[in-house]
Amino acid sequence: MTAPEGGKRLIIWQDITRAARVRLDHEACMSFEVLDLTGYMLPGGEPCFETADASSSSDTTEDADKAEVLASGFIKFDGCSHWSFQNDTMLHLCGRPDMESWAAMMSRLFDEAARLIGDSWCGDTEVPA
Repeated sequence: MTAPEGGKRLIIWQDITRAARVRLDHEACMSFEVLDLTGYMLPGGEPCFETADASSSSDTTEDADKAEVLASGFIKFDGCSHWSFQNDTMLHLCGRPDMESWAAMMSRLFDEAARLIGDSWCGDTEVPA
């Protein structure tokens, strides 16, 4: 199933405390932005994210469009991808669990690209059900 081009969709992965905004740019390419899931606002339980240019860890927002982008890029129909990490500097990881969280998120983005691209997908990842 191929999603309409141009529409953004927010995916929340509670188990790895990450979120991603994904968009099918055209039938053969998905762009993404990775966000850090910092918790949930009460009473509604809406996900919250660190605000872009936050001065402290308590600067959070429920608006994903105002969140700090940890990584961005795109995945093409053939499985090739481009990744940019926070200001094109380095990726700081706090131990193995953080590294495993990033690895899981990257793998899940490939699955999502295969789903969104659909019949045009010919990367080395099978299209998930």
